[in-house]
Amino acid sequence: MGFSTIFVALGASATAMSRLLLTNRYEPNIVGGAIIIVFGVSVVVRLPWMDRDVRFHGHIPGGRPLGAYLLGLAFGCGWTHASVPFSVRC
Repeated sequence: MGFSTIFVALGASATAMSRLLLTNRYEPNIVGGAIIIVFGVSVVVRLPWMDRDVRFHGHIPGGRPLGAYLLGLAFGCGWTHASVPFSVRC
């Protein structure tokens, strides 16, 4: 159920995102170019804020429907990393 929630949400938002990007093409190109430049600079110059790692270490009880749903959400977010071409990731 959680896995399906992620993919339904991404599918529903893809249409709205594409319509928005088609009407405003110039601004996303500038922002995307700036992000690419920052990533390129981070290869040559070490940027400490690019090395951050943020994790959630909460206790999710197993064997219950809520825990299974949350695990499905987490799995869906991890699975979409390779399949989503732009930054509409979890």
